[in-house]
Amino acid sequence: MPEVKNYDITQDQIITLTIPAVAIENAINPIEAEGSITIKPTIRATIAGDVVDSIVRENDIKAGGKTIVIELEDGGDWKVDIDRNDLINGFEVVGTDQQKAIWKAIAGQIKAENIVRNSSKKVTITLPSVDVDFGVEKVTLSLTIPSSLIQDAEDDVTAVNTFTLYPNVLQVLGKAVEDTVYLEAPDGKAPRNGMDVWKIRVDVGSLKANISNGDIVVAGLPRGGLRADVDGVNLDSNTITIRVSGTASSKIDEERVSIRIKGTAVEEPNSMDSEDIVVTLKLSESKMAELEEVSYRLEEDENGNLHLYLIKVTEDMEYSLDSTNGINGKWEKNHTRNR
Repeated sequence: MPEVKNYDITQDQIITLTIPAVAIENAINPIEAEGSITIKPTIRATIAGDVVDSIVRENDIKAGGKTIVIELEDGGDWKVDIDRNDLINGFEVVGTDQQKAIWKAIAGQIKAENIVRNSSKKVTITLPSVDVDFGVEKVTLSLTIPSSLIQDAEDDVTAVNTFTLYPNVLQVLGKAVEDTVYLEAPDGKAPRNGMDVWKIRVDVGSLKANISNGDIVVAGLPRGGLRADVDGVNLDSNTITIRVSGTASSKIDEERVSIRIKGTAVEEPNSMDSEDIVVTLKLSESKMAELEEVSYRLEEDENGNLHLYLIKVTEDMEYSLDSTNGINGKWEKNHTRNR
């Protein structure tokens, strides 16, 4: 059968077949095929209640009373008797062992009387009061409902959404994984190309995809024309790239700069800013030693053309045949020249 992306049914669909007479040689009447085909809807489940409609924090868990509502759609009905263990064991923490331990403490206190079958489509779990310490951890949960809890279900049903329980206060925690920007020698004023970024990995807090300079605070940049800007976010590694550009007004040998990641940079609501993360501006080592190793060779080809070959050059070196002061003139990186 062909793919039909928009095919969506909410109840059993029964298909029969009648073959018209014109399709059968020498037939006078249509023929009805025996039997039928039944296509069942895909049962869906969604999570609602307080854990979706509001921000549930550690203090809410300690107080108790917050709800997890599980609703079935498209043909699925809850069985009359909901087995507590089967349902609660269907929740899975998407995270670390520490986060799993927090949920284990909560789940262990959920009793059968905390689970109510409101209707054939709806079950409500009311969380009891649990004295649990989240620290700075958030707990994100998914739910897979065993087929044993749903009438006529052949497969387990995974809820289409997740929910998150939050600590009372989450403080962003970050670490510089690339902590040094190098400045061109000998002036020590402008960042070197390819060595001009700091990278900060956020270990507590989930970075937003669209953070800007307003989501960071940079302190300690030397006066002048240097600036630091958010250059990108890698959501897979939860890393911010900050690029340094411009030219300082005076030479910098080494300077410490602090960066603070604001609570607005992460998805978790009402998060606190990180502590200062220290990075460095540093004068690059002189290229003189490398330049002194550079030599050249002239070779004449069969047509009488001279070729200039530069030897022991690096990828970032350029040369000029007409510069008079090391700045003007035409500069190239192709280290072979025809004359």
